[in-house]
Amino acid sequence: MKEKDLRKQCENFVKKIRNKYHLKGAEIKVTIEHLPNFSMVAKRVGNRKYKIILNYIRLKTASTKEISGAIAHELIHFEQFEKRNFLERWIHKVLYHLSRKYRAKIERTTDIETIKKGFGKELLSSTLRFERLSTPEYLKMHKGVYLSSKEIKNEMKKLRQT
Repeated sequence: MKEKDLRKQCENFVKKIRNKYHLKGAEIKVTIEHLPNFSMVAKRVGNRKYKIILNYIRLKTASTKEISGAIAHELIHFEQFEKRNFLERWIHKVLYHLSRKYRAKIERTTDIETIKKGFGKELLSSTLRFERLSTPEYLKMHKGVYLSSKEIKNEMKKLRQT
């Protein structure tokens, strides 16, 4: 897939699903940049302005389902950010980068919320791709921070049982 096609596909997916999120009036842009360690990153770039940054090299062979799972996850981050006040935003920013335990709590909660929004299959697909393509060292670094594919399946099962 070409860069512009990947960006357009992601922009269209964001437009399609954003009404499932509490992001009314927020501006969300999709860009392609070099990200040495990530496939996709979510960033706040201003007041109610957000950006999803795609790493073309890592995503050019990803399926629509795999990309959709990652985007759905990133939109939860934006939704969480919208709920924080000024002080909570600064505390979050510091703790997220300094505390693995805090980062894990945020990322695992984000994964669970992604499943609750109805994107469990997409998140699972994205996670399976990550697990398949990552080095053992990279997997070890992420273990416990994000839900594993097994944990995602368990969360989806729990949700179906309620």
